[in-house]
Amino acid sequence: MRSQAAAIQKLAQKENPAFFYARKRMGEARAKLDVAASQKATDDALFASLGVDGFARLDDAELVPLLTARCGAACRSNDAKFFIRLGRVLRERGAVEPGKLADILVAGWCGDRSRPGLCFFTDEALAEFCRVALGNERLTLDVVRKTRQRLGLKKAGKARITKVEKVSGEIIVS
Repeated sequence: MRSQAAAIQKLAQKENPAFFYARKRMGEARAKLDVAASQKATDDALFASLGVDGFARLDDAELVPLLTARCGAACRSNDAKFFIRLGRVLRERGAVEPGKLADILVAGWCGDRSRPGLCFFTDEALAEFCRVALGNERLTLDVVRKTRQRLGLKKAGKARITKVEKVSGEIIVS
C-alpha cells in the first residue's frame, strides 16, 4: 500500500481535478482506517489519471508500479468490476501516441543512404543504439525487443551490426 501511495504522490504533481479529489478521499479513508474506502479512492485516482489524455501514460514510470500492484490485487480477489472499469477508461481515452522509442525504431528501420537500417542490428546492438539515441541508460533489451515486436518490425535476414558505441558525440556502429 505504501508503494501505491508513493506512486500516487508523484502523479499528484500533475494537474487533474478528479485526481486531486480522489487523492483527498484516500487520505480521509486512511485516517478512518477504512480499507474499502481507501481502495475505492485509490482506484478512482488511478482511473482519473488514466482518463485524461496527456496526464498519464501506461508506461509512465510513476504509474507502472501502482497499476501493476492494483491489477495483481484485482486478479487475486477476482475483481472483474475493476477490469471492466479499467477497459472503459482506456477505451474512452482514445489512441495512445507512440513513444520516442517507437518513433526511433519506425523512422530508422529501413535506413537511408547515410545510415544502415535498424533491421540489420542484433537485438543487443539495437538496444544499445536506442539507449544512446534516447540518452536513457535504463532502457532494457526486453523493452526494445517487445516494442519492435509490437510494432511488427521484422529483421532483415542475418544481423550484420553487432556493436554500437558513442564516440565524441557520434554514434558509431560496426
